[in-house]
Amino acid sequence: MQTMTHENYKERTVYYASRIIQDQGKRGKEWNVTLQPVYSVNIVNFTIDEELTEKSYLSHVQFMYKGINKPFYNKLTIVYVELPRFKKKEKELDTNVEQWVYALKYLPTFDKMPATMRNEIFGKLFQLAQIAKMTKKEQNNYYKSLYDMGIVKNELAIRDKAIAAKDKEIAAQAKRIAELERRLGLNGTTKPTPPSKVRARNSAKSRASANNW
Repeated sequence: MQTMTHENYKERTVYYASRIIQDQGKRGKEWNVTLQPVYSVNIVNFTIDEELTEKSYLSHVQFMYKGINKPFYNKLTIVYVELPRFKKKEKELDTNVEQWVYALKYLPTFDKMPATMRNEIFGKLFQLAQIAKMTKKEQNNYYKSLYDMGIVKNELAIRDKAIAAKDKEIAAQAKRIAELERRLGLNGTTKPTPPSKVRARNSAKSRASANNW
């Protein structure tokens, strides 16, 4: 992004784009490198060629054969988004690209996001713009508050996890107690065996064992 007019901006964009291409190369005796496409996207608050009065706000520049409309090399594309050339009003926006260009051009004047842009993505953009307007001290206080809030949230998450684990342990213990009470007949579902019958049953088992000998 470039807000101030730059006299040699074309050269600058070509220079930076060519560096990305050059970084893909490998040193050696033979040239055998398949280059990946490179896109240089430049959002500027001035016009690149003022003499082109009918020029669109969005330009795609490639190496072309002179005299015919055919690309010579299509893996390098320089894109210029010239904000002064964008003239559409909010109600005239048709595409997501137009919404972005409109937002970038008029963001400093927004008190709130336009109705057509009230979604998570543009909301984040508006939030970042509001932070950028703060003084350095205000920004430091804001980011410190976010950091402190993050610590509190982390502590609460750890606490909630510990509580959930304890609740699970209590539920398992309650289940074991309920099963034990059921076996002992303490919950009314079964009747406990009378002590006399338990003794008689044990005696019968003892006699049966003695007779087996």
